[in-house]
Amino acid sequence: MATHHLSREQIVYVLDKSLPPALEVEPGDTVIFDTYDARSGTIQSDDHLLDHPHPVGSNPATGPVYVRGAEPGDGLCVTIDSIELADAGFLAVKKGEGLLPHRADTYATRIVPVVDGVVHFGDLRFAANPMVG
Repeated sequence: MATHHLSREQIVYVLDKSLPPALEVEPGDTVIFDTYDARSGTIQSDDHLLDHPHPVGSNPATGPVYVRGAEPGDGLCVTIDSIELADAGFLAVKKGEGLLPHRADTYATRIVPVVDGVVHFGDLRFAANPMVG
């Protein structure tokens, strides 16, 4: 079984069967995906606000990947061996949106360092909870 690497330059913003695969693999192969955050890496400072729409309107996805032998209707089993976090992430509030839309009356962004799996948010420290999606 082979190991493949797919860089984050191979991104799409829509999932569509007409897209050509960025990579073809055999069942059982390992794929290492480099990914962007939900804003395609565009938020790099606390001054970057979410007061404008995402340039392409959707989250980036690395791929697509074609699994040889898979046919429409097949279910594929995927194992995520690990998720490696970037050195920093961001938190953002957007006026009138999110979990507390009635509390956010402005836009704000905060870059937060992630050190050894711990998010540093001012004086607060909490464990990062990596996820897909």
